[in-house]
Amino acid sequence: MALKSVNPELKVHLAVGGYSMGTWPFESITASMSNMETFAGNAASFLRTHGFDGLDLDWEFPGASFRSQFSQLCEALFQHFSVEAQASGKPRLLLTAAVSGYKTEIEASYEPQIIQHWTGALVPLFALRYLDHVYVMAYDYYGSWSLTLGHQSPLYVRDEDRHDPTESLLSQNASMTWWHELGVPKNKLVMGAATYGRTFRMSAADQWHVGDQSLGGGDVGPYSATPGFLAYYEICDMIMSGTLNRVWMDDSRVPFAYGQRNSHWEWLAYDDVQSMTEKAAYIVAEGLAGAMFWTVDFDDFADQVCGEGPYPLIQAMKAGLWSPGSQPLTLSPANASLPSPQSPTWSPSSTSSSTDIMSGGHSSTATPGVHHNESHHVIACYFTNWAQYRPGLGLYSVANIDPYLCTDIVYAFAYIDTASLTLTTVEWNDAGRCLTY
Repeated sequence: MALKSVNPELKVHLAVGGYSMGTWPFESITASMSNMETFAGNAASFLRTHGFDGLDLDWEFPGASFRSQFSQLCEALFQHFSVEAQASGKPRLLLTAAVSGYKTEIEASYEPQIIQHWTGALVPLFALRYLDHVYVMAYDYYGSWSLTLGHQSPLYVRDEDRHDPTESLLSQNASMTWWHELGVPKNKLVMGAATYGRTFRMSAADQWHVGDQSLGGGDVGPYSATPGFLAYYEICDMIMSGTLNRVWMDDSRVPFAYGQRNSHWEWLAYDDVQSMTEKAAYIVAEGLAGAMFWTVDFDDFADQVCGEGPYPLIQAMKAGLWSPGSQPLTLSPANASLPSPQSPTWSPSSTSSSTDIMSGGHSSTATPGVHHNESHHVIACYFTNWAQYRPGLGLYSVANIDPYLCTDIVYAFAYIDTASLTLTTVEWNDAGRCLTY
């Protein structure tokens, strides 16, 4: 992988799933323990063959019917990755997951506690204990599907919404707090951030306040070409041209903008350098592991529009996270007590060689939660394999990636071949690009 030859500290993960793939391939591979074991072994082989450092699970979302299967899949992958590392002498493949930021979805899709099948002990957050990091999708709280105007990624809820049973849950602070209260150590939690905005059609020129009626998504951008959605470089163009007027939300610590666009009035929820700087300070103050970006290719990557330098949003976050005195928390001995890898003949139903999940004494190469680079906060950046098709200044490929910008690049997406229980590529040149990272 060419990027890693430039920056050996860079970690490149392969994301599997995503919204477009849907849930049924995950449901298929988790239909039996045998399927999960086969998939885990095949995934390890695929990742090593193509030079990846880990796998990112993007199951959106397991729901109540498959929450236990998600747990079992995480366990199977962790155990197989551990066994493979012992056999190959290489560092264990990393395992991460992108999870919901909505409390209702969190409660439905992820087990806050489970009876550990080989000991009968009640264990908190069973699945997530096998993950190196938990990428919380702390964005898209509002969008074109919403009936009212609202910010898609506020750091905090508005003052007037703090006691509302629904609105009080729709902020990044609320999402990260809820995950931590469920038992996830803060140094595993990575807060999601967006390099794009959500647009809404306003009902009238004077109806521009949060909570006013939304008539659906705004018009497509010239490069992102998705209704109700704008990349940051498209947003800069509209703010700088005066098409949209920026307003700062002091309680939520984010901006929005509104104005007349294409003969109608639109409202935009987005982040800028100021709000990203605020969010970096929040991550440091809370002792979180770092930030995750969806996506690297929606930032103003070549400084073609915003005049703030290349990747202004990601760089603003990085500057805040990597400033002197902003070191992340390290694992305490108690938090580091995690499952030991089992023998190569491991089976989830086996009890002969299992170690209790709360015990220690395991190989350091198999310890989830201890990141590959603890000298800095994590900055994980998703790269979308369809960015190569955007027109003009929106076109983005592997060649555009700055190997020193992020600590982790997450290549999105691979899919699942349910017949062979293997990972499979999506775009025509995915395999070649994986090998040339």
